[in-house]
Amino acid sequence: GNYEIDRIQLAYEKNYLINSRPINFLFQDSVFNVQPFEFHINDGRMEGVISGGNNPEGRFKMSNFDSQILTQFLNDDRLKFSGLIFGEIWIGLDGDDFNVDADLSLKKGIYMKEAFDEMMLSCLYKNGMLHIDDISMTRKGSMGLQATGIIPLTKSKIRQPNISLKSNFSNLSLQFVHRFIPKFFNISGNGTGNFNFKGTLDSTQFKYDINIVNASFDLVNLGNFKSKGEYDGKIFNVKQAISVTKDGSITGSGRIPFDLNLGSSAFGKFYENEKFDFVANANIKTLPFLSPYILDLDSASGNFEIELSLSGIAGDIQRNGKIKIENGRLYTLLLSDPITSIEGSGTMQNNQLMIDD
Repeated sequence: GNYEIDRIQLAYEKNYLINSRPINFLFQDSVFNVQPFEFHINDGRMEGVISGGNNPEGRFKMSNFDSQILTQFLNDDRLKFSGLIFGEIWIGLDGDDFNVDADLSLKKGIYMKEAFDEMMLSCLYKNGMLHIDDISMTRKGSMGLQATGIIPLTKSKIRQPNISLKSNFSNLSLQFVHRFIPKFFNISGNGTGNFNFKGTLDSTQFKYDINIVNASFDLVNLGNFKSKGEYDGKIFNVKQAISVTKDGSITGSGRIPFDLNLGSSAFGKFYENEKFDFVANANIKTLPFLSPYILDLDSASGNFEIELSLSGIAGDIQRNGKIKIENGRLYTLLLSDPITSIEGSGTMQNNQLMIDD
């Protein structure tokens, strides 16, 4: 039959909703149709129409209300955002799945704990695939992000969906990136550069070129860090990595068998039977990559020249290289006074360190 609702008025957590005119709808033989309607939400409004039986769909036009009013009820944090919303969205239900086609802009909001002045979103989500025409997020004078491509958000039981994503960014917080891959090592700093992805969730490939200010990886402070490289689904090929701090510089390059496939349950772990081949050189006044991991070592200072190569497999890494120390000082929790005037050099061969005479 045909029905009419004269008035709807709702209040929830300091937000209110009220219809501007009566709502007319039809419900008959499992078919549900809502004639064009209009709601006032706080100082904004939402217009829409809903139709369908077993697979209903709705089209909505929104302007000038906080999008969090709607997205707070979604389970996936990647689909939650706040900010004044403007634009149109289509939502369709297909069995247990839902599809979304959106062309939206948001102002003065937050996405994945990152504040923005403006965000543009033009995309289609269908069959577990997110097709991105354009996603951009900016904070005036300090941050910018733009991406386009195709990303599978769920694994398909029938086939391996392909990834195709191009992104560039300026002064983007790496904590923002880390929230998408929380099981990886903790990373921080502000990055400028680009990442391009392809492949599948189980065999992800990417290329990158990035500069990071105030970078850190796990417990290690890297200062200003620059790197570029690529990943083929098994081997992380670091073509260049340079870390510069007030205490010196570290450079590195080589091949690391990391599992960085986006759909892997072992994300961030080493492939046990693939070979390492990595070389690093350092000319530094502290040992930032040792002090945080040795409980009894408070700090080390001096002039350190280090050459180190890593080869072999994850369970049997062979370390070779050289070290030279001038005017070294060790501060340890085991002694009240530091160990001073450390001078010397040594050679490491197959994990054995030999001190030169």
